[in-house]
Amino acid sequence: MIIDELYLKKLISNVPNYPKKGQTFRDLSPLLADPKALQLVCDLLIHRYIGSPISQIVTVSDSGLLPASILAYRLQKPLVRIRAPEQLPHAEHIESFRNNTGEHQLAISKAALSPQDIVLLVDDAIASGNSMLAAATLVTRFGVQIHEACTLVDLPDEGGRARLEELDVPLYALLTFA
Repeated sequence: MIIDELYLKKLISNVPNYPKKGQTFRDLSPLLADPKALQLVCDLLIHRYIGSPISQIVTVSDSGLLPASILAYRLQKPLVRIRAPEQLPHAEHIESFRNNTGEHQLAISKAALSPQDIVLLVDDAIASGNSMLAAATLVTRFGVQIHEACTLVDLPDEGGRARLEELDVPLYALLTFA
């Protein structure tokens, strides 16, 4: 796994002073553009969740759509999208959050989940954790159990992992950048 981790980390580029001065953006585009790396990422995630009790895959944002879609397809689980309210017809539950680019809202359809569901939350990266926390808040309004939050990249110095743990939401990250 160490060789795989080094290979994958090497493909993630750093963009200094983006989106704001003093911040470093981790660009996953080169990793996703490399067919071998994308296959490796997907295989590792599929291996982790095959046979798990999850009943729904929930994508936290459009950036998490690619890994969530592949997981849903390969695990044969329904895919639920959490999106901005203006992009989601029949948005019933809405949650606001703030991140380094400003104020945002996430929404989920009123018929998306049911209380017996066990969900896997999926996003591409976690930094402050605000969008993942908003998503966790949204899905728990349905009375579901969160099996785990899953992300390709964790930036633990930004505090997202710790904030999720405070809410008893376990986080699995394929790669961690300290």
